[in-house]
Amino acid sequence: MPGICQSLPPILLEHNLLDFSLQLELFWNTLWRTPECHGYLTRQYRQLIYDNMEEDIPVGHDLLSEWLPDFDSALLIYDEDGGYRRFLGPTRILPCGWMGYATAMPSEPIFR
Repeated sequence: MPGICQSLPPILLEHNLLDFSLQLELFWNTLWRTPECHGYLTRQYRQLIYDNMEEDIPVGHDLLSEWLPDFDSALLIYDEDGGYRRFLGPTRILPCGWMGYATAMPSEPIFR
């Protein structure tokens, strides 16, 4: 994948400015689309624990929406009162593709 880094603005590479959201965006748009990467990850990882999903970026939700049917089991943890502060743009709604999955809301806190 030598072309990936070449397509980035030079200042990002010069100053190591590949934050997590940009790394995930690059993964989603390039590596995930290759049969080798997609096939390896969907065969290798059969269970998922996804915590603080309300704090993830939209491309993270897109990735998991596409990958979720390939898992044998998944635990998606969403803190209804959590998320980043308003100015960071919290996601307080489950992605539409996940509405068919079972959810559980404990009536009492799990830990006290």
